Amino acid sequence: MTDNEIIRSIRVQLGFTQKEFGRRLHITQGAVSHWERGLAYPSITIATKIAKMAEKKGLYFSPKQLRGDHG
Repeated sequence: MTDNEIIRSIRVQLGFTQKEFGRRLHITQGAVSHWERGLAYPSITIATKIAKMAEKKGLYFSPKQLRGDHG
């Protein structure tokens, strides 16, 4: 699964639209769309928030995984 697919999968499993997901993260729907299309990555701060949201659903990803940093 690619980085952008992981973000989309988390959002869908949480039951949010892109707009709702963005609202919860205090960002725009457009930013979420860019991440899901692989055009950009969330900041480390936002990636940490996404990882914490995912963890509540039993999904475990590090913020680095959500930013395309696998090193």
